[in-house]
Amino acid sequence: MSPAPRSWPSLALALALWAPACSQVQESPAFACPAIAEPAVVVELFDSQTHESIEGATLLLSEGAYLEEMSGFEGRYQGGLERPGTYRVEIFAEGYDYAAVDEVVAPEGPCGPITQQLVVELDPVPPWVPVRLIVATENATLEISGAVHKDSGSSDATAE
Repeated sequence: MSPAPRSWPSLALALALWAPACSQVQESPAFACPAIAEPAVVVELFDSQTHESIEGATLLLSEGAYLEEMSGFEGRYQGGLERPGTYRVEIFAEGYDYAAVDEVVAPEGPCGPITQQLVVELDPVPPWVPVRLIVATENATLEISGAVHKDSGSSDATAE
């Protein structure tokens, strides 16, 4: 004997009994953000020739009127704590060329800014020593100013 076909009234009764049970299902607890401040930008700074980290640099993070000196150690600098935005990063390190990175976008995430990681390699600049040479004769004075590379002795000078 085959089972009796289900009727619409019995299906409606089953749904009526099932719906209240669904409303009693507890939702999962709300997502909790960690209790740490998230930086908008993290910069890892390296020497382009030795690939060693550069410590003691000055990194400036700016957006419009906002300006912050990024903090860091061991060649890793961070800034823009809990502050999403579109930033410019300027990098000054003694013995290295200046560098800047524009349009670093750190969008808003569920718990603060989504941190943007930058790896920057700076080119070392040669150690130039400024020089000034004055040659005087009876009829004229010639002044030569410029710089001499302290390791190789090569020069970059202009006469006035």
